[in-house]
Amino acid sequence: MTTNRNYKNGAVFENQVKRYFESKHYLAFRSAGSHGLADVIAISGRGRAILIQCKKSGIFPTDEIKSLVSASHFYNCTFLLAHHKTRGKITFTNLAGGIIQI
Repeated sequence: MTTNRNYKNGAVFENQVKRYFESKHYLAFRSAGSHGLADVIAISGRGRAILIQCKKSGIFPTDEIKSLVSASHFYNCTFLLAHHKTRGKITFTNLAGGIIQI
């Protein structure tokens, strides 16, 4: 039953990320059961799209990161990696470079 527990923990974290972007006045969607590029999609009032891949553990496989970087160039959008760095804090890493701690 660890798969179920992992799914629930991941869904809770994805919803935290979604709520964060909503609090910043983004239109945000969670892609439930996502096996695609993004777990959360956030769109600003100006139409700027941010695609967010969430991993509570902070472990992002290298091939996954390469795919995300490639897609960010193709779709001309921002990709963020979201994870818990310290208890209760969400850290966003922009694939273009830089870490944003929330």
